[in-house]
Amino acid sequence: MSKYRNWVLPAFACLAMGFQCEEDYPEPEYSHIFQEALSLTPYKKAYAVGDTLWVGTNIQGK
Repeated sequence: MSKYRNWVLPAFACLAMGFQCEEDYPEPEYSHIFQEALSLTPYKKAYAVGDTLWVGTNIQGK
């Protein structure tokens, strides 16, 4: 049993890679489009790298 121990993980890895999804897997069509008012804080005309932005919304009934 000990001489087969070093082959178990590589064999399992090769088998697992063989069952991956196809690269040309069809992308699902999106059926939901949401339109909601957002608030952006702090509002500026230009932002620098590293600035913190807060995006908020108010969804009725939630």
